[in-house]
Amino acid sequence: SGLRDLRTLQTLAAFLQQMLTPLVRTALRGKSMEALTAPRELPVTVLFCDLRGSVRTIEQGAANLLSTWDTVSQALTVMTEAIVQFDGVIGDFQGDAAMGFWGWPLPQEDQIERAAKAALAIRRRFSQFTRERHPTLATFVCGIGLAHGPAIAGKLGSADQMKIGVFGPAVNRAARLESATKAMHVQILVDQDVTNALGAVPWCRVRKVARVIPQGMRAPVLIGELLPPESEPDSLPNETTRTTYEAALERFLARDWPAAREIFDRIPDDGPAGFVTRFMDLHPDGPPEDWSGGIPVTK
Repeated sequence: SGLRDLRTLQTLAAFLQQMLTPLVRTALRGKSMEALTAPRELPVTVLFCDLRGSVRTIEQGAANLLSTWDTVSQALTVMTEAIVQFDGVIGDFQGDAAMGFWGWPLPQEDQIERAAKAALAIRRRFSQFTRERHPTLATFVCGIGLAHGPAIAGKLGSADQMKIGVFGPAVNRAARLESATKAMHVQILVDQDVTNALGAVPWCRVRKVARVIPQGMRAPVLIGELLPPESEPDSLPNETTRTTYEAALERFLARDWPAAREIFDRIPDDGPAGFVTRFMDLHPDGPPEDWSGGIPVTK
């Protein structure tokens, strides 16, 4: 009877370990689980990644949902492998979306860089699937949002059921930035803290995109786009993505819209440039007197 009970506990422990990433399992060795996982406030970097094209796949595969789920699961695996590879924690799954975070359970001074590397790795894999015409994942694209700030991380939930997760404004910003990638036709958007931090990292390419007012918020926030290295096949050159674009953005924020439009017109196929010029088209007489510099994102 004792052996049977032990075996049951071992099976349960093995099952529960699947709910924890390697970083968390390593941190728990020789330590009190209750103490380590107790919710606490600390700075974290959150990555929110959503799959594009999955709705169509699910509708077409409604007659065989298990097979359809296998395809979506392959895509989620790409996301989670990148998060784990760079020592992140899987915080949640929401249908065909995954959320990871850095800065917990152990401090990570380079957490923003780790999150950026994970985001670029996810982008790279899905771009590769498209180029190589992968039999199941070629039509998928990911939108990714990165945000940094204070949050509550650890064991979250109710008295009846708990999970390892993170709670705070950074989570909301990451999710809304991911959603905004659709309007801007880009794959990775980052908040102001991440933009500022990555701007000083030699290997990283990030450009300031715009000041936006996310739905449900009042104050404009500066957001940026995390770009892959110039050597990658679908990457834009620095001259377009940073020098030309940021010169146009500077004129736009300075309320010199004719000059901004003239510069934006030099990069007609750029998603963020189209996003800003569409906003200017809504105000043919120029910036409103009470304009705060932000572009509302209503969807």
